[in-house]
Amino acid sequence: MNNDEILNLKAESQTSYLLALKLKQSHKYKDSIEHLNVSIEKRKQALSTNNDQETIYDEQFTQLLIDLGDAYLHANNNDKALENFNLAIIILEKLFYPGHTKIAPVLNYLVDIHLADNDYEKACPQLVRLLEIYEKTMSGEHRLVLENAFKLAKVYFHLNKLDDCKKVMTKAMKQLDTPLGPIEEFQLLSAQVAIAENNLAEATKIILLAINNFEQRNIYSKLAICYDLYAQILIQQDKNADVQNIQEKAMHCHNLAKKVITPDPFSATLLRA
Repeated sequence: MNNDEILNLKAESQTSYLLALKLKQSHKYKDSIEHLNVSIEKRKQALSTNNDQETIYDEQFTQLLIDLGDAYLHANNNDKALENFNLAIIILEKLFYPGHTKIAPVLNYLVDIHLADNDYEKACPQLVRLLEIYEKTMSGEHRLVLENAFKLAKVYFHLNKLDDCKKVMTKAMKQLDTPLGPIEEFQLLSAQVAIAENNLAEATKIILLAINNFEQRNIYSKLAICYDLYAQILIQQDKNADVQNIQEKAMHCHNLAKKVITPDPFSATLLRA
């Protein structure tokens, strides 16, 4: 294959790719997938060696795979999405190295898919890897570090790996010593861990801190959860006299939460990202 033929194939690939992106923006995912597959095949041909025994993939090829995976995701075909994301990771690892930042966005796709399926076993190693990449390339108070530390802590909690959960939270919470940090999110999870460990005195102390912080930000959906947990703690301690009042507060917050949009819990970290 001569240079002109290679350039033509790359141009055809790019044309199909741009059309696919427009179709995806219009939510025409089936048509977008079709054109992305054409684009991938054209670029694959352009990148193939003369003897057709080996294809030297490039970064643009992985971007095509990522966009195809995203289109499949929007088309509710998670299996095909995972297939393309995993292939993109394999190629990126060869182009760069396993801990390169370019791999992080693809890992994020995998994490979101597994979490949506409540498949914490599969999400866990991907989150560990993702967090390691961000921690090596960003400050500990960066939004992406804190968000993924929180996700990993929650995954550990669901897997009943409470020591690992506390270890991740302790490290993250050291970065949240100012009003800019969403410390109450970690406090709520910490209270849940303490309840799981039957440490009700510690759970009470932490949940009251979380309630105070959520009240300052008017996060009613999380306040409702906190009050429900507090009522649960009181019942387990046979302190039933205060339970009704706390349950009424929980119901009030549940009702308020239906009327307002819950803000991004990590929005404040944008000021430091």
